[in-house]
Amino acid sequence: MFQAMFHVPRPRHPLARLLLGLLGVAAMIAVAIFSLMLLVALATVGAAWLLIARLRMAWGKPATHAARPPPGGIIEGEYRVVRDPADPR
Repeated sequence: MFQAMFHVPRPRHPLARLLLGLLGVAAMIAVAIFSLMLLVALATVGAAWLLIARLRMAWGKPATHAARPPPGGIIEGEYRVVRDPADPR
């Protein structure tokens, strides 16, 4: 029933069939061109993003502000042990 709802009968006239076929091919070509343009746009944005990130790193401005550990691998700090009163240890 679902297929019958969207069934469009093919035209009987050969010229109408040809024009409908050409219209379908033109629609597929338009969708392919649109997707290629979208792909090029995304690739351009990605390349620009990477270029800006590398330029920031080259200029000495890191893209992220990650904390660097001190030399020697020693981290100084204070801590306090907090025990759970329900824990029987």
